[in-house]
Amino acid sequence: MNYKTVVERLAESKSDEVIFNHGNDNCIVTLTQLAKSSKKEIRLYTGSLAPEICNNDEYVKAIEGFINSGGKLMIMTEHEPDEKSRLYKLIRSYLGRESNEEEVSEITYPKLIPMVPKWVQYKGKPIHFATGDNSIFRIETDPVKRYARVCFNNEEITGKLIEYFDTELKRRTA
Repeated sequence: MNYKTVVERLAESKSDEVIFNHGNDNCIVTLTQLAKSSKKEIRLYTGSLAPEICNNDEYVKAIEGFINSGGKLMIMTEHEPDEKSRLYKLIRSYLGRESNEEEVSEITYPKLIPMVPKWVQYKGKPIHFATGDNSIFRIETDPVKRYARVCFNNEEITGKLIEYFDTELKRRTA
């Protein structure tokens, strides 16, 4: 059974099993499934919306489908977003609409890397993560090699990531 099939089955069954992924291809598989499995909110804390991930057709279509079905997308980046990213361009197109506040939040990025709790760091630097609704997470354990832990049913860890994200977003936009 290939990795994509395993991820789809775990998401469908809302399994609380934690799986691991590594590399761009697995990152795309898990983020795409996170977008397909989420109904209300997605939060992304990412480096810069890197084209090697955010130009993938299936991933961009999954995010667009999520937004078009009424989901709210919130993104923070560690660095200025990469304007070559198809996902960045998609988000910018939604930000130009009058009803954008219901669909997608502004992309925010810091001038300086913020202080983050140790559990959201790898070797002293902020890690990247994504959450879907209240129970889905993908959290990188190595942001360079894109090693990550993924789970489709864990409210405890997802809740902590959401709390950190919302606090940091509020700080950056205050």
